[in-house]
Amino acid sequence: MYSADPDIVDVETGTNTCLLPTLGCVVHRNKCPITKGIMMSSTRIFRVSLCLAGFAFTGNSLANQQEEEHQWSVTMVAMEQVCNKTNPGLNGDVENAMASDPKIDEAKKSQVRKIKSDPSYKLEVASITSTILKSPLAAMAQDMCKEYAPK
Repeated sequence: MYSADPDIVDVETGTNTCLLPTLGCVVHRNKCPITKGIMMSSTRIFRVSLCLAGFAFTGNSLANQQEEEHQWSVTMVAMEQVCNKTNPGLNGDVENAMASDPKIDEAKKSQVRKIKSDPSYKLEVASITSTILKSPLAAMAQDMCKEYAPK
């Protein structure tokens, strides 16, 4: 059986070996409909996988950034409580700390205010406050407390 297409032939016998590409045949330029379909599918699968990985990475990066900003905001509120507990009479406020740092934009300030005023964040703030108070960071936090003091 000879191939009508000279690009798909067995090296030794010269027969059409499109159905047996793994048994020593020569398939040139993806002319075999079976292997061509497989090659196209593999390429498409690779491209789709690459796109999905890119989307997942981007989504994960955005989610991580939002989580980091949330944790930063919770920590700012928790530090207010740490400062007020470790320095009675300080009457510290997170607003003072935010006002003293020009790098804090309005979006972050808004997030901090939301966490401070919303009771649903009370347990999360209390947990961070407790963690800071029980750690060696409490002593180091005293330097930061001056930022929370009234100006």
